[in-house]
Amino acid sequence: MPRAAAFNAVIALGSLMLLGACGTNSYCLTEQDYQKARVVPELRSAEGLTMPNSPSALRLPPAPGAGQPFGVEDEEGAGVCLDKPPAMAQPTAPAEAKPAT
Repeated sequence: MPRAAAFNAVIALGSLMLLGACGTNSYCLTEQDYQKARVVPELRSAEGLTMPNSPSALRLPPAPGAGQPFGVEDEEGAGVCLDKPPAMAQPTAPAEAKPAT
């Protein structure tokens, strides 16, 4: 029976770790892997061969001069990422109507 208890503990701990990883928003405050990508030179054909000029070929746009942040820190220091929608505004109570005189 101790083996089953150890298995259950490992499953519970693994589940908690996975759920805890979903609860953070600071991942966007660090440099992302795609931001470290290098631009490689365009493919060139070998001598004596011609490359087809396809109008449907994907073209990469030029890199922007200044990088755009993927997220910022809010007033409390928590990460606010661009893929997280902003909080919904709370509805305000309607103004009380004055009785007609």
